Amino acid sequence: MTTVAHCGRTIVSGRGLGIVVATGRHVYAQRVPRHKRPFSSIHYLLRRLRWVWFCTVSVAIALMVGITVYRGETNWYAISFLSVAIAISTYPQNLLRTATLAQLRGISTLADKRLWVKFPSVIDALARLSIITLILEADTPLSIENLTAAGIKWHGLIRASETDAKALGKTLGIEVSSYFDMPIEMIRAWQADYKSRRAVVATIGKDPEDIPLLQQADVGICVRTCVQEVQDIAGLILPGEYFHYISVAIAEGRGVFDRIQRLVLLMTTNTAASILLVLAALYTNVAIVPLQIIWIGAIATPLLALPFILEPTPTNILTRPAKQFQSIWRFSSYLRLGTAISVLCLAVGAVFWFQYRGVSAQLPEARTISFTTLLLGQIFYAYSLCRTSIITNLPLITVTVFLIAAQAAIVNIPIIGEFFATVPLDPIEWAIAALAATSVFWVEELTKTS
Repeated sequence: MTTVAHCGRTIVSGRGLGIVVATGRHVYAQRVPRHKRPFSSIHYLLRRLRWVWFCTVSVAIALMVGITVYRGETNWYAISFLSVAIAISTYPQNLLRTATLAQLRGISTLADKRLWVKFPSVIDALARLSIITLILEADTPLSIENLTAAGIKWHGLIRASETDAKALGKTLGIEVSSYFDMPIEMIRAWQADYKSRRAVVATIGKDPEDIPLLQQADVGICVRTCVQEVQDIAGLILPGEYFHYISVAIAEGRGVFDRIQRLVLLMTTNTAASILLVLAALYTNVAIVPLQIIWIGAIATPLLALPFILEPTPTNILTRPAKQFQSIWRFSSYLRLGTAISVLCLAVGAVFWFQYRGVSAQLPEARTISFTTLLLGQIFYAYSLCRTSIITNLPLITVTVFLIAAQAAIVNIPIIGEFFATVPLDPIEWAIAALAATSVFWVEELTKTS
């Protein structure tokens, strides 16, 4: 359907094609596409991660079938059961739920500080914020906090000429532009800059004529004293015109992003390690128990991820590089992930062959001790991802005690051990498993950058 947009009207969705019928500095024409943004960028990334999981598991199952055919085995029932176990144990079914819980807890924390965040997408944008646009008025307080260390810059807009704006900018020490010099196009230019990385812009406004700028920005900010029309558009509402509240909101947004990033690393490590260990077991003709994989992947790892949601925001989060909060998948993330997966697989494999040594009678003990090493390795890896002291992290300690008690029951109680194909371990074997599992913790402590 074609409609006519008259002068002064703002197109907020769809595509618009302007036609110039006059000339002048403030008259321009352009074709502006504006696509609907995802409700939450974190959720968008996690949905893409599910497709990556689907492709990875499909390749893993194909390799399992290929190894089975190559060895001339026809036990398709066991292969099917093992394939289902891998799919269940590695499927990121709890990622979206856990991410939503982390976002809601961040919104609740800001609400306790009298900051109202309306949508989870605002929390995501606050974590990735790079430019804050402030509309300067005669009564605007100039208590602007320096956020350069956080990779965030201030940009002012004043209802005056460009010459006056530049003069005021030199006085304030920030870049100031004229409100009459097409500020919406300036924000669009920032958001469309793909040479480095898309800028995430927040705009602070209080008058109804500022609504188009609040709509164009990734985060619209206003105070509670603004008119209702402005509050309806804004995504973050401050209790007053005190800009130190903005740094509080940014810190909490980064804290939420950091928690979600760490639980994604934990679950991805479990997925990759489980698949590699299953493939190695099939290749070496060592029987593996599917129920053990389900216990670690579908129960233990999600439980270890839950305490991350309850961790407080680190006090130094605004001094960390902004690139750490732009995307979950960065080079440092790949490096840490690859290191953790390699060390965990090597630890489990070393413990297995140390106990097995090619003797068939030692296979049950070797399988049980490697099973225990894999669980303890996940626990120690979760410890290495903590931002707070392990001693004071009561939720993680509680989950650890529960998992170790459950693992001891699985290993030592004969009735349960029959289902998991485990045999009792003596204290020395428990110590060997724990010592091998700590290698993940120490390597992660040496390689992580923050």
